[in-house]
Amino acid sequence: MERNPMSQAKNIRFMAVGLVLMALCALTLMACSAATQTKQGAPGERCMGQDGDCRPGLLCEDSVCVLPDSSTLEACTNSCEKIGACGVNNLNCFNECSTTVKNWSDSVIEEFGDCLVNDLSCEELGGSANAAAQACYDRLPTPAERLDTCRDFKASLKECAPDGSTAAFERACIRTARTTDASDWSAKTSYCLDLTTCEEATTCINAAFGLN
Repeated sequence: MERNPMSQAKNIRFMAVGLVLMALCALTLMACSAATQTKQGAPGERCMGQDGDCRPGLLCEDSVCVLPDSSTLEACTNSCEKIGACGVNNLNCFNECSTTVKNWSDSVIEEFGDCLVNDLSCEELGGSANAAAQACYDRLPTPAERLDTCRDFKASLKECAPDGSTAAFERACIRTARTTDASDWSAKTSYCLDLTTCEEATTCINAAFGLN
C-alpha cells in the first residue's frame, strides 16, 4: 500500500519542529546552568565578602579580589602541598589557610607554616586540614606578659560593666596574643593601658580586638 505523500510531508514537518524544540530546550537548560554558576573574580575584580567569590589563591578584602601577601602565599602553598602529600583531600585548602592566618604577623605565619610542613608527621595531621591547623595553632607560644595584659583588660571591662560577658573578648585577646609579634601587639594594646575612664577604655579595648 502506497503512503500518502502529503501525510509523509506532514510527518517530516512535525519531526523537524520536534527536533527544533528539543534543541531549544537543551540550549535553555545550558544557559540556566551557566547562569547559576558563580563567576570567580580575578585580581582587582569585585567580590561579595567571601574568599570563595575569588579565584583559588585570592582573598576577598574590602569587596575586591586580591593576592595574599608573600608570607601567607608561601606558608599556605607549602602547607597545602604537605597536607595533600599526606593524602588529606581539601580542595579549598589555600583559601581556608589564608583565612586562618588573616591579620596574623608575618613571623607568626612563617612559624605556623613551618609547623605544618616540618613538625607534623602525616599521622599527626589527622584526617583533615582543620585538625592540622588547630594542632599548629595550639603550638604557637603565648607570652605570659600578654596573658597578664588580657587579664588586666578583662578586669577593666568587668569593672565598667559588671553584668556584661567578657567571653568574646577573652577569645579575641588570647588569639591576638598568640598570633602577633611584639611590635604588632604593642601597637594594638599600648594606648589602651593608660586610659582611665570606662567609656574610653572599653572603646579602645573593643577596637583593639575587633569587637566593635
